[in-house]
Amino acid sequence: MRVLRTYPSAIRFISAFIAVGCVLLYPSHSPANTYCAGAYVSFEAGGYNWNVSRSSNYVLVMRNPPSLSTAVMAGGGLMWSGEFLDGQFMLRQNLGLEAFIAKQFDMTRFSLVNTFAYVPYRTKDFFVWFGPQLNLFYIWGKDSASSMFLYSDFISTSVPVYRKRRYGILPIGTGLALGVDYEVYQNLRLSFEGGFHLSTSVYGTSREVGDGKASATGYEGYVNLGVLYRFTEKSRSAGDDE
Repeated sequence: MRVLRTYPSAIRFISAFIAVGCVLLYPSHSPANTYCAGAYVSFEAGGYNWNVSRSSNYVLVMRNPPSLSTAVMAGGGLMWSGEFLDGQFMLRQNLGLEAFIAKQFDMTRFSLVNTFAYVPYRTKDFFVWFGPQLNLFYIWGKDSASSMFLYSDFISTSVPVYRKRRYGILPIGTGLALGVDYEVYQNLRLSFEGGFHLSTSVYGTSREVGDGKASATGYEGYVNLGVLYRFTEKSRSAGDDE
């Protein structure tokens, strides 16, 4: 992700977030816990409110980005999970990339989603889970079409400049997830998940002629379909104790 090299503070923030998530995900090496890893595909739809400032007093913006736009995204990535206390609780991390499907922007989003789930129902090969999320995103890209900016300073007056504005935005947020995992074959699981995300940015930049600030607040509903491989002994169902 070449754009991240421009924003060292964003890299440090993301690295710290991943490290904390990994510590939470693997708090114990007890063989009674169940660990899985795999991949997923996702689809999301919602809305984003964008706020972009002028980069300079010398620049007149002829066309601003839409303040509110529909967000439709598709993507996928890697995920891993750990089940603890005989499968009553689960921690899951999703690490992925999604593409914005929009007329106004050509954007990509990095996602780190941490789910802290409770498992209310479990059988030998099937269980239901739900719980809150703590999420980190990074959105980067540019406008889909060039805009005209008029540049004026002490020497030049109203010089037209055509640019595609570029963005780098770091939102954090929360969410709620509901999912079903089903072991279709020995050590192989299908995972179905749905829920919603809320996020607001803590850092953002935009650039056309100069550097400005950008922010985004968004919401979205999502669905994921994943495949997981179980590396350890599965958690016990309620009937296994009888």
